[in-house]
Amino acid sequence: MILRDVTVEPYQYVDLVIQNGFDNDTQIVNFYRFNNGTQKSDTQKYEVNIKYHNSINNNTSIIENRLIDGKSLMSGDIESMFKIDLSNSKIKKYFDDTIPDYKQDIEISIHSNHEESNIVIPYLSSIGKFNRNLGGIGGPLDEPIIPVLELIKPYKQDYSFTIDQNLMEGKNYFKFNILVDKASLITYNITLRNDKGETIVSARQKEPIQIRFPQYKLSSPYKDDIYYYMTTNKLNESNIKEVEFRQPSLVNSIDKTKKEYNLQK
Repeated sequence: MILRDVTVEPYQYVDLVIQNGFDNDTQIVNFYRFNNGTQKSDTQKYEVNIKYHNSINNNTSIIENRLIDGKSLMSGDIESMFKIDLSNSKIKKYFDDTIPDYKQDIEISIHSNHEESNIVIPYLSSIGKFNRNLGGIGGPLDEPIIPVLELIKPYKQDYSFTIDQNLMEGKNYFKFNILVDKASLITYNITLRNDKGETIVSARQKEPIQIRFPQYKLSSPYKDDIYYYMTTNKLNESNIKEVEFRQPSLVNSIDKTKKEYNLQK
């Protein structure tokens, strides 16, 4: 298969993400907001909802509702948006220490029209504290047999690769992965040839393919990569340059994508 007249243009987009986490020792919940896209974001308003829940009688109470502001973020910017200490008496007064462990919990959610993040933390009445245990993660992904096409600067106009697949009568579907080194709008013409070099079909792509390239490689199954980066370094704000210095493993790259999905050239 041959891709001809390949063009790679910059793709500008906003990708606001919220992550949260809880420290069992300090009893503090933190929410962090960041722009994982390439374009500066607008300011946003977020609603915070804090709820008490009792699973014995299925009772739910509203502890607090409030609005908070999220400032405009450049690509890769990170900000602390909400922090709460669950040992505070205003929270603890909703919880009954005579009720068995894990029958009460607190839920904290933050959302706008486009982003949402929530956390549910059980209460252990036997020790009068909240406790959140994270389980193990699954095994590695199986290796796919789908071909991988890497578009790395300086880009070429033509790329060729082999698809090991027998053609059937009627419609046939071919899969291949395109990896790029930046957020891109990609166009190309495609030609399929047999093992004798004869052209079977040739087609022109009509609309550009939008390919995102996040600033940060978020690999944690618990969606807390940025939370741990910010709390470990005791930061309220950060940016992509600082992350590159403090924890370069968080910064995205084409090699990290290949490793995550076990993609082979």
